[in-house]
Amino acid sequence: MSAKKRTKRLFLLSYIIIIYMLLALIWWSVLLLRNNREVFELRKELVRLSATSDPQRIQLEEAALSAEFQRQKLMIVGEGAVFSLALLMGMWFINRGYSREIHLARQKRNFLLAITHELKSPLASIKIVLETLRKHKLENKQIDKVADTGLNETERLTNLVENLLLAAKLDKFYRLHPVPLDLVAMSEEIIAKLEQKYPEMAYDFVSGGKSFKGEFDETGIYTILYNLLENAAKYGQSSKAIELKLSMNQKYTEIKVIDFGEGIPDADKAELFKQFYRGGNEETRKSKGTGLGLYIVKKLVDLHDGMISVSDTSPKGTTFTVRLPRK
Repeated sequence: MSAKKRTKRLFLLSYIIIIYMLLALIWWSVLLLRNNREVFELRKELVRLSATSDPQRIQLEEAALSAEFQRQKLMIVGEGAVFSLALLMGMWFINRGYSREIHLARQKRNFLLAITHELKSPLASIKIVLETLRKHKLENKQIDKVADTGLNETERLTNLVENLLLAAKLDKFYRLHPVPLDLVAMSEEIIAKLEQKYPEMAYDFVSGGKSFKGEFDETGIYTILYNLLENAAKYGQSSKAIELKLSMNQKYTEIKVIDFGEGIPDADKAELFKQFYRGGNEETRKSKGTGLGLYIVKKLVDLHDGMISVSDTSPKGTTFTVRLPRK
Protein backbone atom coordinates (compact mmCIF):
# COMPACT_ATOMS: atom_id res chain seq x y z
CA MET A 1 0.00 0.00 0.00
CA SER A 2 1.36 3.43 -0.93
CA ALA A 3 2.19 6.06 1.70
CA LYS A 4 -0.55 8.30 0.30
CA LYS A 5 -3.21 5.60 0.73
CA ARG A 6 -2.00 4.81 4.26
CA THR A 7 -2.17 8.47 5.19
CA LYS A 8 -5.66 8.77 3.75
CA ARG A 9 -6.87 5.69 5.66
CA LEU A 10 -5.37 6.94 8.93
CA PHE A 11 -7.02 10.32 8.33
CA LEU A 12 -10.41 8.63 7.72
CA LEU A 13 -10.00 6.39 10.79
CA SER A 14 -9.20 9.43 12.94
CA TYR A 15 -12.38 11.11 11.73
CA ILE A 16 -14.48 8.01 12.50
CA ILE A 17 -13.05 7.77 16.03
CA ILE A 18 -13.63 11.47 16.75
CA ILE A 19 -17.20 11.36 15.40
CA TYR A 20 -17.90 8.25 17.52
CA MET A 21 -16.51 10.00 20.62
CA LEU A 22 -18.60 13.08 19.87
CA LEU A 23 -21.81 11.05 19.50
CA ALA A 24 -20.99 9.07 22.66
CA LEU A 25 -20.38 12.31 24.57
CA ILE A 26 -23.74 13.71 23.44
CA TRP A 27 -25.50 10.47 24.44
CA TRP A 28 -23.95 10.38 27.93
CA SER A 29 -24.70 14.09 28.42
CA VAL A 30 -28.38 13.46 27.64
CA LEU A 31 -28.44 10.52 30.08
CA LEU A 32 -26.79 12.60 32.82
CA LEU A 33 -29.29 15.41 32.33
CA ARG A 34 -32.17 12.94 32.46
CA ASN A 35 -30.84 11.23 35.61
CA ASN A 36 -30.16 14.61 37.20
CA ARG A 37 -33.79 15.64 36.67
CA GLU A 38 -35.07 12.34 38.07
CA VAL A 39 -32.93 12.74 41.20
CA PHE A 40 -34.16 16.31 41.55
CA GLU A 41 -37.81 15.24 41.36
CA LEU A 42 -37.25 12.44 43.93
CA ARG A 43 -35.51 14.80 46.34
CA LYS A 44 -38.36 17.30 46.01
CA GLU A 45 -40.83 14.58 46.83
CA LEU A 46 -38.79 13.53 49.90
CA VAL A 47 -38.76 17.14 51.15
CA ARG A 48 -42.53 17.37 50.85
CA LEU A 49 -43.03 14.07 52.67
CA SER A 50 -40.61 14.93 55.49
CA ALA A 51 -41.84 18.46 56.15
CA THR A 52 -45.58 18.44 55.46
CA SER A 53 -46.39 20.53 58.57
CA ASP A 54 -44.05 23.41 57.66
CA PRO A 55 -44.83 24.95 54.22
CA GLN A 56 -42.14 27.64 54.62
CA ARG A 57 -39.46 25.01 55.23
CA ILE A 58 -40.67 23.06 52.18
CA GLN A 59 -40.43 26.19 50.05
CA LEU A 60 -36.86 27.00 51.22
CA GLU A 61 -35.61 23.44 50.69
CA GLU A 62 -37.22 23.23 47.24
CA ALA A 63 -35.55 26.54 46.29
CA ALA A 64 -32.17 25.18 47.43
CA LEU A 65 -32.78 21.96 45.47
CA SER A 66 -33.75 23.96 42.35
CA ALA A 67 -30.59 26.07 42.60
CA GLU A 68 -28.45 22.94 42.98
CA PHE A 69 -30.25 21.28 40.06
CA GLN A 70 -29.57 24.28 37.81
CA ARG A 71 -25.88 24.33 38.81
CA GLN A 72 -25.51 20.63 38.00
CA LYS A 73 -27.36 21.09 34.72
CA LEU A 74 -25.08 23.97 33.73
CA MET A 75 -22.03 21.95 34.74
CA ILE A 76 -23.08 18.98 32.58
CA VAL A 77 -23.94 21.18 29.60
CA GLY A 78 -20.76 23.26 30.01
CA GLU A 79 -18.43 20.27 30.31
CA GLY A 80 -20.16 18.60 27.37
CA ALA A 81 -19.76 21.74 25.29
CA VAL A 82 -16.07 22.06 26.22
CA PHE A 83 -15.36 18.42 25.33
CA SER A 84 -17.35 18.74 22.10
CA LEU A 85 -15.41 21.89 21.18
CA ALA A 86 -12.14 20.11 21.95
CA LEU A 87 -13.11 17.22 19.68
CA LEU A 88 -14.20 19.55 16.89
CA MET A 89 -10.92 21.46 17.20
CA GLY A 90 -9.13 18.12 17.03
CA MET A 91 -10.96 17.33 13.78
CA TRP A 92 -10.05 20.75 12.42
CA PHE A 93 -6.35 20.36 13.33
CA ILE A 94 -6.26 16.89 11.79
CA ASN A 95 -7.86 18.18 8.60
CA ARG A 96 -5.54 21.19 8.45
CA GLY A 97 -2.48 19.04 9.11
CA TYR A 98 -3.52 16.50 6.50
CA SER A 99 -4.26 19.21 3.92
CA ARG A 100 -0.93 20.89 4.65
CA GLU A 101 0.99 17.63 4.27
CA ILE A 102 -0.75 16.88 0.97
CA HIS A 103 -0.07 20.43 -0.23
CA LEU A 104 3.61 20.27 0.78
CA ALA A 105 4.00 16.84 -0.79
CA ARG A 106 2.49 18.13 -4.03
CA GLN A 107 4.72 21.20 -4.00
CA LYS A 108 7.84 19.11 -3.37
CA ARG A 109 6.87 16.74 -6.15
CA ASN A 110 6.27 19.64 -8.54
CA PHE A 111 9.59 21.18 -7.54
CA LEU A 112 11.47 17.93 -8.13
CA LEU A 113 9.83 17.55 -11.53
CA ALA A 114 10.60 21.17 -12.41
CA ILE A 115 14.18 21.17 -11.15
CA THR A 116 14.87 17.88 -12.91
CA HIS A 117 13.64 19.33 -16.19
CA GLU A 118 15.44 22.64 -15.66
CA LEU A 119 18.75 20.85 -14.98
CA LYS A 120 18.36 18.18 -17.62
CA SER A 121 17.49 20.51 -20.49
CA PRO A 122 20.59 22.79 -20.43
CA LEU A 123 22.90 19.87 -19.64
CA ALA A 124 21.55 17.99 -22.66
CA SER A 125 22.07 21.08 -24.85
CA ILE A 126 25.62 21.57 -23.60
CA LYS A 127 26.36 17.88 -24.27
CA ILE A 128 25.08 18.24 -27.84
CA VAL A 129 27.21 21.35 -28.35
CA LEU A 130 30.36 19.58 -27.15
CA GLU A 131 29.64 16.48 -29.24
CA THR A 132 29.03 18.65 -32.31
CA LEU A 133 32.35 20.45 -31.83
CA ARG A 134 34.19 17.15 -31.36
CA LYS A 135 32.64 15.17 -34.21
CA HIS A 136 32.30 17.79 -36.94
CA LYS A 137 34.64 20.17 -38.62
CA LEU A 138 32.81 23.45 -38.60
CA GLU A 139 33.47 26.84 -40.10
CA ASN A 140 34.14 29.77 -37.80
CA LYS A 141 30.60 31.12 -38.14
CA GLN A 142 29.14 27.72 -37.29
CA ILE A 143 31.46 27.36 -34.32
CA ASP A 144 30.39 30.79 -33.06
CA LYS A 145 26.72 29.85 -33.40
CA VAL A 146 27.14 26.51 -31.62
CA ALA A 147 29.28 28.14 -28.93
CA ASP A 148 26.63 30.83 -28.35
CA THR A 149 24.06 28.10 -27.79
CA GLY A 150 26.33 26.43 -25.26
CA LEU A 151 27.02 29.72 -23.48
CA ASN A 152 23.30 30.56 -23.31
CA GLU A 153 22.53 27.17 -21.79
CA THR A 154 25.43 27.55 -19.36
CA GLU A 155 24.08 30.95 -18.30
CA ARG A 156 20.63 29.43 -17.85
CA LEU A 157 22.14 26.72 -15.64
CA THR A 158 24.14 29.30 -13.69
CA ASN A 159 21.01 31.42 -13.08
CA LEU A 160 19.17 28.36 -11.84
CA VAL A 161 21.92 27.46 -9.37
CA GLU A 162 22.14 31.09 -8.19
CA ASN A 163 18.38 31.16 -7.59
CA LEU A 164 18.57 27.95 -5.58
CA LEU A 165 21.42 29.32 -3.47
CA LEU A 166 19.69 32.68 -3.00
CA ALA A 167 16.43 31.00 -1.95
CA ALA A 168 18.38 28.99 0.64
CA LYS A 169 20.06 32.15 2.00
CA LEU A 170 16.99 34.37 2.18
CA ASP A 171 15.40 32.71 5.23
CA LYS A 172 18.33 33.31 7.61
CA PHE A 173 21.61 34.40 6.10
CA TYR A 174 20.92 37.12 3.53
CA ARG A 175 21.76 40.69 4.57
CA LEU A 176 21.09 43.89 2.67
CA HIS A 177 24.05 46.02 1.55
CA PRO A 178 22.63 49.34 0.30
CA VAL A 179 24.73 51.18 -2.28
CA PRO A 180 23.96 54.13 -4.59
CA LEU A 181 22.13 52.77 -7.65
CA ASP A 182 20.48 54.17 -10.78
CA LEU A 183 17.33 52.08 -11.37
CA VAL A 184 16.94 53.39 -14.91
CA ALA A 185 20.38 52.16 -15.96
CA MET A 186 19.82 48.83 -14.21
CA SER A 187 16.39 48.40 -15.85
CA GLU A 188 17.80 49.13 -19.31
CA GLU A 189 20.58 46.58 -18.73
CA ILE A 190 18.07 43.89 -17.69
CA ILE A 191 15.74 44.64 -20.62
CA ALA A 192 18.65 44.41 -23.08
CA LYS A 193 19.56 41.03 -21.60
CA LEU A 194 15.99 39.72 -21.77
CA GLU A 195 15.55 40.98 -25.33
CA GLN A 196 18.28 38.54 -26.35
CA LYS A 197 16.68 35.72 -24.39
CA TYR A 198 13.10 36.48 -25.50
CA PRO A 199 13.52 38.28 -28.86
CA GLU A 200 9.81 37.94 -29.66
CA MET A 201 8.81 40.18 -26.73
CA ALA A 202 8.48 43.98 -26.97
CA TYR A 203 9.43 45.97 -23.86
CA ASP A 204 8.00 49.40 -23.11
CA PHE A 205 10.05 51.12 -20.41
CA VAL A 206 8.34 54.16 -18.86
CA SER A 207 10.39 56.30 -16.50
CA GLY A 208 9.23 59.79 -17.41
CA GLY A 209 12.75 60.72 -18.50
CA LYS A 210 13.80 60.95 -14.84
CA SER A 211 16.84 59.54 -13.09
CA PHE A 212 15.82 57.14 -10.34
CA LYS A 213 18.78 57.08 -7.99
CA GLY A 214 18.82 55.89 -4.42
CA GLU A 215 20.37 53.61 -1.83
CA PHE A 216 19.40 50.01 -2.63
CA ASP A 217 20.76 46.51 -2.20
CA GLU A 218 22.19 45.87 -5.67
CA THR A 219 21.71 42.09 -5.77
CA GLY A 220 18.22 42.39 -4.29
CA ILE A 221 16.91 45.08 -6.65
CA TYR A 222 18.49 43.43 -9.70
CA THR A 223 16.89 40.10 -8.78
CA ILE A 224 13.48 41.71 -8.17
CA LEU A 225 13.50 43.47 -11.56
CA TYR A 226 14.94 40.53 -13.48
CA ASN A 227 12.60 37.91 -12.00
CA LEU A 228 9.47 40.03 -12.49
CA LEU A 229 10.36 40.92 -16.08
CA GLU A 230 11.33 37.37 -16.97
CA ASN A 231 8.15 36.07 -15.33
CA ALA A 232 6.15 38.50 -17.50
CA ALA A 233 8.02 37.29 -20.60
CA LYS A 234 7.24 33.64 -19.79
CA TYR A 235 3.56 34.08 -19.08
CA GLY A 236 2.67 37.05 -21.24
CA GLN A 237 3.86 35.68 -24.57
CA SER A 238 0.36 35.59 -26.06
CA SER A 239 0.46 39.41 -26.29
CA LYS A 240 4.22 39.83 -26.96
CA ALA A 241 4.18 43.07 -24.94
CA ILE A 242 5.53 44.01 -21.51
CA GLU A 243 5.56 47.35 -19.71
CA LEU A 244 7.95 48.44 -16.98
CA LYS A 245 7.02 51.62 -15.12
CA LEU A 246 9.16 53.37 -12.52
CA SER A 247 7.95 56.19 -10.32
CA MET A 248 9.23 57.83 -7.15
CA ASN A 249 7.91 60.21 -4.52
CA GLN A 250 9.05 61.34 -1.10
CA LYS A 251 7.83 58.15 0.60
CA TYR A 252 8.58 55.26 -1.74
CA THR A 253 9.90 54.00 -5.06
CA GLU A 254 7.32 52.14 -7.14
CA ILE A 255 8.02 49.45 -9.74
CA LYS A 256 5.22 48.17 -11.99
CA VAL A 257 5.68 45.21 -14.34
CA ILE A 258 2.68 44.74 -16.64
CA ASP A 259 1.94 41.97 -19.11
CA PHE A 260 -1.09 41.42 -21.32
CA GLY A 261 -1.14 37.62 -21.35
CA GLU A 262 -3.81 35.24 -20.11
CA GLY A 263 -3.68 36.55 -16.54
CA ILE A 264 -3.65 34.69 -13.21
CA PRO A 265 -6.78 33.05 -11.72
CA ASP A 266 -7.91 34.62 -8.44
CA ALA A 267 -7.49 31.26 -6.68
CA ASP A 268 -3.75 31.27 -7.54
CA LYS A 269 -3.00 34.86 -6.52
CA ALA A 270 -2.82 34.10 -2.80
CA GLU A 271 -0.36 31.24 -3.45
CA LEU A 272 1.94 32.95 -5.96
CA PHE A 273 4.64 33.98 -3.52
CA LYS A 274 4.92 30.64 -1.72
CA GLN A 275 8.05 28.58 -2.17
CA PHE A 276 7.90 26.06 -5.06
CA TYR A 277 4.33 27.10 -5.98
CA ARG A 278 3.39 26.91 -9.64
CA GLY A 279 -0.18 26.82 -10.90
CA GLY A 280 -1.34 23.98 -13.12
CA ASN A 281 -0.02 20.48 -13.70
CA GLU A 282 3.77 20.12 -13.64
CA GLU A 283 3.73 17.11 -15.97
CA THR A 284 1.91 18.95 -18.76
CA ARG A 285 3.39 22.42 -18.22
CA LYS A 286 5.07 24.13 -21.17
CA SER A 287 6.61 27.11 -19.37
CA LYS A 288 9.99 26.81 -17.70
CA GLY A 289 10.65 27.51 -14.05
CA THR A 290 11.01 26.08 -10.55
CA GLY A 291 8.47 28.04 -8.52
CA LEU A 292 11.24 30.04 -6.80
CA GLY A 293 11.21 33.31 -8.76
CA LEU A 294 8.26 35.06 -7.12
CA TYR A 295 9.11 33.54 -3.73
CA ILE A 296 12.56 35.15 -3.96
CA VAL A 297 11.02 38.46 -5.08
CA LYS A 298 8.63 38.49 -2.10
CA LYS A 299 11.42 37.69 0.36
CA LEU A 300 13.64 40.45 -1.03
CA VAL A 301 10.80 42.99 -0.97
CA ASP A 302 10.08 42.07 2.65
CA LEU A 303 13.76 42.52 3.56
CA HIS A 304 13.53 46.03 2.08
CA ASP A 305 10.45 46.67 4.31
CA GLY A 306 8.43 47.06 1.12
CA MET A 307 5.26 45.53 -0.26
CA ILE A 308 4.32 43.65 -3.42
CA SER A 309 0.86 43.11 -4.87
CA VAL A 310 -0.63 41.43 -7.92
CA SER A 311 -3.68 42.62 -9.84
CA ASP A 312 -5.39 42.11 -13.19
CA THR A 313 -4.44 44.17 -16.21
CA SER A 314 -7.27 45.58 -18.35
CA PRO A 315 -8.53 44.00 -20.59
CA LYS A 316 -6.41 40.98 -19.60
CA GLY A 317 -3.03 40.19 -18.17
CA THR A 318 -1.24 40.68 -14.86
CA THR A 319 0.32 43.64 -13.06
CA PHE A 320 2.91 43.26 -10.31
CA THR A 321 3.44 46.35 -8.16
CA VAL A 322 6.42 46.75 -5.82
CA ARG A 323 6.73 49.65 -3.41
CA LEU A 324 10.01 50.18 -1.58
CA PRO A 325 10.23 52.85 1.14
CA ARG A 326 12.79 55.60 0.62
CA LYS A 327 15.34 55.84 3.38
